[in-house]
Amino acid sequence: MAKTKTRRVKSDNSLIPDYEITGLYGLPFITDAYYTLLGASWWQLFAYGFLAYLALNLVFGTLYWIAPNSVSSDGTWLQSFHFSVQTFSTIGYGSMSPTSTFGNILVTIESFIGLVAVAMGTGLVFSKFSRPSARIDYSTNMVVHPRNGKMTLHFRIANERADNRIINAKLKLSVLMRVVSEEGHELSRFFPLKLERDEMPFFALSLIVMHTVDEDSPFFTMTPEEFHENVTFFVTSFEGIDSTFLQTVQANNFYHKSDIIFNEKFVDMMERPDGPEGILVMRHENLSKTEPIEANETFDELVDELETD
Repeated sequence: MAKTKTRRVKSDNSLIPDYEITGLYGLPFITDAYYTLLGASWWQLFAYGFLAYLALNLVFGTLYWIAPNSVSSDGTWLQSFHFSVQTFSTIGYGSMSPTSTFGNILVTIESFIGLVAVAMGTGLVFSKFSRPSARIDYSTNMVVHPRNGKMTLHFRIANERADNRIINAKLKLSVLMRVVSEEGHELSRFFPLKLERDEMPFFALSLIVMHTVDEDSPFFTMTPEEFHENVTFFVTSFEGIDSTFLQTVQANNFYHKSDIIFNEKFVDMMERPDGPEGILVMRHENLSKTEPIEANETFDELVDELETD
């Protein structure tokens, strides 16, 4: 029976802890090499490529060296290594060449491996370089304040690319909450949150995303204390077709409950032109800026009012 492995996964988000998966077979770098390399950073990809390149040349250089008179050189290991580099890269300066049957067989094998390695490396770099991405920036915080007489949760997104549109853009917002079943079992569940606008024909500049705390909201009957006790974090997702790539792009973000600011609103990002010839200006630096609201109702008062209704 094949031996199982334990794989430790390091999370790229502080809200999701590192975790381990047991009972897996094989090494991910070997059994799922394409996924591993595609997900690696650029410096990691080039480091892996250089190490593989160096290791193969060390192996073939040693094979040339241990077989006497297989290469027309002075017979040192360093010269054999240099000949391997020239063969693997199809450089072929001409000062060294194979002089035996064994040497020619090694050259045939190494040149084939070199061609395959170049083709695979080129495809991997192109796939990673051409992979479409969405440059969607999220506000640092979420804000909660009354809107149209109801408490509303807000966050803001902005497109970082100028002269770019996301076609058929879709937004989703979910919250991870602690719930207790009728049997007394404590569970963590994701609850979808209804948005005031979750689809749009295209997205170009910025948008304030809103969830109204009404009868359909899981927060409708919650007090602020219950909110902080049961809510873990929020997760948002954005998806659409990039007008430049003509491919689907995605973006997501996480908000901890401590990222929520009550009774403040976002500072306006858009500066409207004064006249017909004026230019609309989007102040991206205002993406996460907030200011106190001018309202008479506090969060506690509005929650009490909603509960009474």
